[in-house]
Amino acid sequence: MLYRELREDEFGNVPAEALAGFSLSPGQRVMAAFDGTAIVGVWVTMYALHAEPVWVRADHRKHPKILKRMWEGVQKIVRDMGLGGVVAIAPDSVPELRRMAEVFGFEPLPGAVYLWIDKET
Repeated sequence: MLYRELREDEFGNVPAEALAGFSLSPGQRVMAAFDGTAIVGVWVTMYALHAEPVWVRADHRKHPKILKRMWEGVQKIVRDMGLGGVVAIAPDSVPELRRMAEVFGFEPLPGAVYLWIDKET
């Protein structure tokens, strides 16, 4: 077995079944396992832009246009960065954040969110 990172020009060699409809893009990085010349495993990494915290001063919170205009600006930032989306965490304890995410078109992800922190750096 051989383990190495794929070059972007090798992304097309990743078996379709490994991606389940997902498309690889420039800027992503892929770790692969090879048995001979065949790719038998991949682990895709990508940047996930995290858009938080969100804050509006208390005396301005009844002005929905503030959030709308800031959200338009965040979308422009995401597009300027060449990213396909943004992640936000809306805990059960903050239902207003969940409502805001839904209003702005965020979709809940199934499952749980996990975070690995490199303790060696």
